[in-house]
Amino acid sequence: MLKILSFLYLIIIKIRNYAFDIGLFSSYQSKFPIICVGNATAGGNGKTPVVIKIVQDLLLLGYRPVVLSRGYGGKISGPHLLTTTDTPNDVGDEPVLIFEETNCPIVVARKRVAGCQLIENLQLGNIIVMDDGYQHRQLIRDLNILCFDISQQSQIEIVTNGLLLPAGRLREPLPDALRRCQMVILNSRKNKFSNLNLITFNKLFESLPVYQTKLRSSNLSPLLPPKDLINLELTPRKVILLSAIAKPEGFLESIEYLGFQVVDKVFYPDHFQFTLQEINKIRKEHPELPILCTAKDAVKIRRLTAKLDNFWVLKTELFFKNETPDWKKFLKF
Repeated sequence: MLKILSFLYLIIIKIRNYAFDIGLFSSYQSKFPIICVGNATAGGNGKTPVVIKIVQDLLLLGYRPVVLSRGYGGKISGPHLLTTTDTPNDVGDEPVLIFEETNCPIVVARKRVAGCQLIENLQLGNIIVMDDGYQHRQLIRDLNILCFDISQQSQIEIVTNGLLLPAGRLREPLPDALRRCQMVILNSRKNKFSNLNLITFNKLFESLPVYQTKLRSSNLSPLLPPKDLINLELTPRKVILLSAIAKPEGFLESIEYLGFQVVDKVFYPDHFQFTLQEINKIRKEHPELPILCTAKDAVKIRRLTAKLDNFWVLKTELFFKNETPDWKKFLKF
């Protein structure tokens, strides 16, 4: 039954892509260059760290990047310019995280064209980085980037088996997605570059530039810095993990890599909105143990209560293997 539904989905996707290819469906051309960071499969593929890294690189190059996000999980449909008072419940957790990490303008819009036009009208920057939206073809891009998770062999097989939703995880046939792509980024959610045999996998992208990344865990910092500014370091000990991210296995491995002993782990679905009752329940069950979360979780948890002593955030940084992409070269300006 799932394969029958996947076949019907394939027909719809093929017709839609063809309509865009021949111009039957129109696309908007922005006055600013657009970089789209997306994926071909459903589920986490490490896009957000890539977006943060690209924005940071563009800032160093002297550009004024603006992030355009759908705001998944937020109530605001937009177009809306994110402010310091917006919460993850309003605009989604990822836009808030990107804003905190980069301090660049973030526009949330379910309709990306409307979001793009808001950026243009307000002159918020001179280059747009679109977080997700690879299949959102109403907006023309200058650089299309596809991200793939290569942390485990099973993630590679999701791509190579060729199965579309709902039987598989592909959002569209891989050849169709690759025809619109100018760069592939293979992400490892671990502290080391993938040691999997990627020869066969890389052949899928042999005509495209391919980059590998890893997420290096740098340190653990207090969720809310203590007033006396002491005890700012957490040495290896027994801990509790609390998280609501896609594929939290990388988070678990990173904590164990740093030498901590995980006594209990409470994992919720991606984009889950924590409540104070859940936080208090975990604290009651483990009153003395530190509770560790990711930066994406922290933007939601810290808004629940000021009593967050012994909560710690894992800080990570994305690194490219061998070389960082030359963004000026790819954008040709």
